[in-house]
Amino acid sequence: TIYEEQARNLLKQIYATDIGQLLAEEIEQDRIERYLEKTERNPDDFDAHVALVSIYLQRGNIEKARSELEQIVRINPIYIQGRTTLASVYDELGLFTESIEQYAVAISLELNYEKARKLVDTLVLVNAKNLYVEGELDLAISEFEGILSQEPDNALVHFYLGLIYSNRQEAM
Repeated sequence: TIYEEQARNLLKQIYATDIGQLLAEEIEQDRIERYLEKTERNPDDFDAHVALVSIYLQRGNIEKARSELEQIVRINPIYIQGRTTLASVYDELGLFTESIEQYAVAISLELNYEKARKLVDTLVLVNAKNLYVEGELDLAISEFEGILSQEPDNALVHFYLGLIYSNRQEAM
């Protein structure tokens, strides 16, 4: 019947999707292994490390991406994209001091004013989060409010300020 045919076609699509997904994962794992072999043979293989970072970030494996980014920055200390990505990964991991250091170096390397200004803004936000974590709440508030004066719709800043003010309310 027509319904049986539709059911068979639907099953074919499901199987094709599952098999396709498995095949894609297998191919990606093969790529990872090839790049890892390249980095074992030559720890300074910049392109292999970059490829691994891309794969690891797509997979959400932040720790492995961090390790590869650290190698990239070691190999090419003036590679701004590597530094800013590493800074972002450190930020994601809550390693704010390390993130700040990487953003500071990236800012010193960036020749384009607009790009450098954006990096400064990001560094200020990371610094504010660091101040919050370290318990320097008055300084954190000052930094967060400074950010809000430039970006009034910044939800992350509103979130942190909300945390600070709600914690102060509870302490009273």
